[in-house]
Amino acid sequence: MSKPTVHFGQHTGKGLRAPSFVAEVLSYSMEDRLEFTVRKARNRKTTSQNNYLHLLLTIAARALNEGGYGNGQQYTVERVKELLKQERVYPVVEMTIPGGEVKEFAKDTRELDKDEMASTIDNTIAFFSLYGIVLPEPNTQQTMNL
Repeated sequence: MSKPTVHFGQHTGKGLRAPSFVAEVLSYSMEDRLEFTVRKARNRKTTSQNNYLHLLLTIAARALNEGGYGNGQQYTVERVKELLKQERVYPVVEMTIPGGEVKEFAKDTRELDKDEMASTIDNTIAFFSLYGIVLPEPNTQQTMNL
C-alpha cells in the first residue's frame, strides 16, 4: 500500500482550486477506485520561521558560551531551547497526570502553528534582551561569523 499524498487546496465558492490534487487524480485510470479524505488545513509555521528560530537559538548559545555561563558545560541549541521552555517562553499545553493533577508542559517546536511560532520568536528575543544578549529582529540582515 502506498503512502497517501497530501494536497492543499481552497474552495472558492465557485469551485475547488487544488491543481496538484487534480493532476494526481487524473494520473489514475478511470477504472481505479480512489479514496479521498478532506480536512481543514492547519495554520502551519513556515520554514523561514523555523530557520529563524534555530538561528536565534544558535546565536544565544554562542553568546552564553562566550559569556562564560554554563558552569563548565557548553550551551547547545537543545540546551537553550530547554532553558526557554523552563522559563515559559514557549507556549504550554495542560495535561492531567495520574491522581488528577493538571500540569503544564511546554509544546515541542514541531507542534507550534504560525502564530505560536511568531510569539515564541518575539518572546525569545525579549527573554535574552533581559540578560544583555541582543538577537537580530525579524527581516534584518547582518553579517555574522557563526
